Amino acid sequence: MQTGQSFRQNLSLTDSQLAILVGGQAQKQLFEINQQADDEASFLAQFGSESAENLVDEWVDSDDFDSILDELKLGTVVEDRTARKLLASPIVTCTIDHLMQATECKRGGKYIAPMLRLFSGDLILDEPDDFDHHDMPALSRLVHLAGLMGSRILLSSATLPADMIEGLFLAYLAGRKIYNEQFGYAAPQVACAWFDENRAMSENCHNSDVFNVAHNQFIHKRCQFLHKQPVRRRATILPFDIEYHGEKQPAFYQAIAEQLLNHAWQFHQHHHVTAKDKNVSIGLIRMANIQPLIKIAQAMHQLQAFDHQADTQLYLCCYHSQQVLALRNRLENRLDSILTRKNVSAEDFIKRPDIAQAMGKNPHKTHHIFIVLATPVAEVGRDHDYDWAMVEPSSMRSIIQLAGRVWRHRTELVADTPNMGIWQYNIRALKNRVQKNSQYPAFAQPGFEDKHYPLATHDMTALVPAKTLQKIDAVSRIQKSAGLNLKTSLVDLEQQVMADLMNNSQFNVVNAYFKDEQTANRHHVHLSVLTPFRAGRANIEYIIKPDDDTFNVYHSESVKEYGLYHANTVNSVIKPYEIPTVSPFVDVWLDSHLANVLAELGQKFPELSPNSIVIRFSNVALAEHQNGYYFDERFGCWKKD
Repeated sequence: MQTGQSFRQNLSLTDSQLAILVGGQAQKQLFEINQQADDEASFLAQFGSESAENLVDEWVDSDDFDSILDELKLGTVVEDRTARKLLASPIVTCTIDHLMQATECKRGGKYIAPMLRLFSGDLILDEPDDFDHHDMPALSRLVHLAGLMGSRILLSSATLPADMIEGLFLAYLAGRKIYNEQFGYAAPQVACAWFDENRAMSENCHNSDVFNVAHNQFIHKRCQFLHKQPVRRRATILPFDIEYHGEKQPAFYQAIAEQLLNHAWQFHQHHHVTAKDKNVSIGLIRMANIQPLIKIAQAMHQLQAFDHQADTQLYLCCYHSQQVLALRNRLENRLDSILTRKNVSAEDFIKRPDIAQAMGKNPHKTHHIFIVLATPVAEVGRDHDYDWAMVEPSSMRSIIQLAGRVWRHRTELVADTPNMGIWQYNIRALKNRVQKNSQYPAFAQPGFEDKHYPLATHDMTALVPAKTLQKIDAVSRIQKSAGLNLKTSLVDLEQQVMADLMNNSQFNVVNAYFKDEQTANRHHVHLSVLTPFRAGRANIEYIIKPDDDTFNVYHSESVKEYGLYHANTVNSVIKPYEIPTVSPFVDVWLDSHLANVLAELGQKFPELSPNSIVIRFSNVALAEHQNGYYFDERFGCWKKD
């Protein structure tokens, strides 16, 4: 929705020129509320009843194009209106999940609309390197199909690894050869172009050798340009020598919490704004997984001692995917407002309601440190500007992405001192040390390390060169070292994993789809079953309904079948639990009461019943977990131990 709205505004495009494909009606309605739409009824009228047989699961915001599609005589092929709008709009913005259905058509007709769209248009992939590397085979199949359909492709990212690009080029070239043969054209000379803020270059490439020469030439100049830029993000390794005790987990997470808050105070001293004798900073602590994030948040809210507590107050919010839709949307909307810092003075910044109200509770304190404790949801797609950041390491890619949230809008600032901190060890590594299992992958889920690609150490002081820390930018991702040190370099490990996956001379699950024309891999679903897009991420949707001082929980599917009045509760799956927040110097920040948020949504949509509001906006998707989950509306859902 954000991308589509930006295109419409910046390029002066109308609804008839650009369609927006979104994940569901609730997401669209929440977005429209945040955008303060003038006429809510107008967009509500665009939606009809959802059919189980629709070729497109998402909702489309666009004008009608029935006359165009009637001329093409697609009425019997594409009958549902959502798919018809998707096909007829000149420009469509959507998530890649929908397009992936074109390459994973195991059953049904879900592939028809995206395949026709590829056949009739070109494809822009935004930040494709942000996908998990396990999703690269599916991405390669999509690119191959785009070539086979005669589409052109643009990859938009500042951190594309060379082997990933070459692998996608080979997939596209193989598809384009089939397209040319089908229409009787000569062997393809694929027109390839490279762009950045300084230059554009192009080359006709008929094989990988020609492509590589041109790509390396562009990257060489790109790196020269980046080396000349002022240092905007400087990192330091934060010592984390903490012993893990499986039977004393609270003490383990309490030690981490204490160290993080002390590091936060140090970053705050160097990177804050001052107004009315108050020093204020907002920092991001990015963690790899939700479960330890919640444990650290609990520990922070229970700490009773802090070296600088007499003159410092800390404010903490948790931002992750396992939060109820309405509450997560409210949090993101507030963060968007707070962390937009283009041409904002210090005085205006501390007057922002969510800053001023929090500080008003502690008027005697001089230092006010606001902390967003987040998972990787904070790395990509959020136009946020933080004063400083700390990261639990999982990959060099995530560190670079996180750097893009530090001083994002204040381009005039130069980092004379570190404004980023990288933990010396991540939590998996700390646990492995005690369990005497140093070879067990620590940079995984998320990360690139596994049993086939083990690192010799998980100490970040050995895995990231000091030179890289002095300037965090995209160079280490886009420029591949001549000799890779797979055991002692985090970035080299990632480069090798990508090379073996996307640019392998031997058959693998990526190139077997297109490399040998004598195979039938393109004609059956074997590879898409082996390497499906977003494998293992199938979640179950639950609905959480406030009820006096507690919450009732329902399976979404049960509610769809029986209605909220008659569906059975599954309160044992998600159990309400109020995290103690007793620390005198750590306040809960940006929290909302679910009942109040739903009541406000009820006022926005008076045509919907209270139960309809709950069903539409008070849901959360969770993976199956044997012991179930806890839920605190201030912190979201997390697994029971």
